[in-house]
Amino acid sequence: MLEKSSEEIKSVITEFDNYQAEVEWDITQRCNYSCSYCESYNNSDPTQFRTLKEYSKAIDYIKTYFDNKNARVDILGGEPILYKQWAELLNKIHEVGLVPNLTTNLSLNFKTLEKKLENLKPLKCINVSWHTQFAYDDEILKNIELLYESGHLRSISILGDKRYWARVVKAYNNTKH
Repeated sequence: MLEKSSEEIKSVITEFDNYQAEVEWDITQRCNYSCSYCESYNNSDPTQFRTLKEYSKAIDYIKTYFDNKNARVDILGGEPILYKQWAELLNKIHEVGLVPNLTTNLSLNFKTLEKKLENLKPLKCINVSWHTQFAYDDEILKNIELLYESGHLRSISILGDKRYWARVVKAYNNTKH
């Protein structure tokens, strides 16, 4: 039943916003996972987060740099929600007329996510990158459902690691709506 092969998943839906420029911004250089396939982040180094004021100044610069262009700002990490003011950062990006976008492994507990979303404007700007090697439980499904119901969920990507293929297929089946 859950033994579908990767060849059986036949379609992927991709949507693009109407934007002319895209900035990918790794704000944390840190991740809370240690994926076997990722060597991008040294999680033993100290964090180097900036203040919201410093990040806001950078956003103002990005807006000025792109002038009248519609630009999307992708907040990445490693894991960007390790920065505690991520919701306020997304709001700032939106306030200056840029398109906010954040990709997260969504490894927050439900209550923390719920509280963070209270501060986030109604933006469809959060992409979930589901790593079934580390996260397969009801908590991540509840978090995804909360993002969906609140209108913040933009997309879900499920890492198709063959070592965890049964989890991948189960995650896929649980998010098809």
